[in-house]
Amino acid sequence: MPAGLSVSQFSILSLLEAYQSLKITRLAEMLSMERTTLVRALKPLQAAGWVVAGRADSGRAFDVTLSPSGVAKVAKAIPLWEDAQAAFEREVGQDRAVRMRDEILELNLGG
Repeated sequence: MPAGLSVSQFSILSLLEAYQSLKITRLAEMLSMERTTLVRALKPLQAAGWVVAGRADSGRAFDVTLSPSGVAKVAKAIPLWEDAQAAFEREVGQDRAVRMRDEILELNLGG
């Protein structure tokens, strides 16, 4: 991706941008991802300085938030994502693209 993010990384950053802060278990649920897989996926985002993860007040759960540079990264990536979505819709047609997204959401949500 021209923004230097994979689709998974963009999804993680976008969710964090939308919700400001999430418990790691909730973020994993939202992404339909195992918690340990998410922890591994977060490592390069943390190393790049885009994501901050730390123990919550209780000391048990991890909170995940975007750093200011993470917010900037999402802002840079959104127009590129929108362009990719528009190109996809031009290729397959808007109605078919909507049906495909709906089917994927239905599968992810357990039908």
